[in-house]
Amino acid sequence: MTFRWLETEGGPFVVVPHTWLPHWSGRAGAYDRACAVMDFVGVLALPGGAETLVLGDEPLPTAYLPEHQVLVRWC
Repeated sequence: MTFRWLETEGGPFVVVPHTWLPHWSGRAGAYDRACAVMDFVGVLALPGGAETLVLGDEPLPTAYLPEHQVLVRWC
């Protein structure tokens, strides 16, 4: 099994459903709230009643396994 690892340059990963992507700006206010998540996982409210998953704590390499519908992180 081959993983496609994704990495950030220090910020958290934000998982937004495709249909709600227009509600995520990634600008200062939203990005700052995402960076404030100190646990491994958090949820942020978005405009229009949407929510986004934040993979917080450390900026760990992350992969998505669609056959299992799971995110894995390298620790």
